[in-house]
Amino acid sequence: MKPPIILKTILDILFLFVIFGTIIFIIFVGIFIFNSEGSIPFRVNDNLIASLNAEAYTVLGFVLLSRILFIYTVYKFKYLVRLFFKGKFLNVEQVKLTRIIGQLIIIVALLDTVPGVIYQTFFEQSPRRVDYGLASADSFWFIIAIGLFFLFLSKIFENARIMKEENELTV
Repeated sequence: MKPPIILKTILDILFLFVIFGTIIFIIFVGIFIFNSEGSIPFRVNDNLIASLNAEAYTVLGFVLLSRILFIYTVYKFKYLVRLFFKGKFLNVEQVKLTRIIGQLIIIVALLDTVPGVIYQTFFEQSPRRVDYGLASADSFWFIIAIGLFFLFLSKIFENARIMKEENELTV
């Protein structure tokens, strides 16, 4: 089987962009927090934040945690693809990585979506339409489905690994 070179390249580029974007996000939040006037409004996950209160700090904290976990998810995914390059398939490490990636994708989707929905629903002065992300490519439900698919895939890998070991023991 030919190694997925394009997938490896895309993940390498994505990893760099996500790290760079997270660093830029941290810098802009720092500038906003330490700005003496506090008059630079900015948008986080489609939420306009004009002044920092407890709710805004909470949303920013969840967004930052989500970005850090997303970086970790991409890192684990890169590592899984590199294991495929080594030519050993269906080992314990690949099964664990697939399960961890699925769990991380679900956690990142929840951390990205739930605080924004809560902020828009309960804390915004003039609540507008709340978008639950049902119709787009980066839909909350689609990302959850991808995470669940990785969890299902880890179960398939685990079953295949067990069958492979049993087959190797058979004479």
